[in-house]
Amino acid sequence: MKRLTTGQVTKASGVHIETVRYYQKHGLVAEPRRNDSGYRMFEAEAVETIRLIKNAQELGFSLKEIKLLLAVRDSAETGPVIEEMRQLGQERIQAIDAKINQLERLKKLIVEATIRTETAWPLQTDRACPIIHAIEKGEG
Repeated sequence: MKRLTTGQVTKASGVHIETVRYYQKHGLVAEPRRNDSGYRMFEAEAVETIRLIKNAQELGFSLKEIKLLLAVRDSAETGPVIEEMRQLGQERIQAIDAKINQLERLKKLIVEATIRTETAWPLQTDRACPIIHAIEKGEG
């Protein structure tokens, strides 16, 4: 079974050493064993785990949700786990829909703010930017 140093793991997974430590602190990556020389030696699977964590984070999963994903991946059970994953999937869909709505509202606000003429805005010396004014007023 191949073991990797911390440097090899960070290079192979494309993350900084502090990221690996952060994941260890939160129980997402197991603390590696030390070899006779005192070097931390990770199992080769740690690279795949770290990549999964990073990809899940980029997709918007929380650390708590990622812990569940890792538990499911490592579990031999299927029945209850499938239901948990279905529920997690539904929650992520709702969160994505909410984010899409928020982004569409933001886009509309900025588009409208940028196409309005200066004369359409009640210009004040400290509120001359139409985008800031629209955000403050919640327009869009």
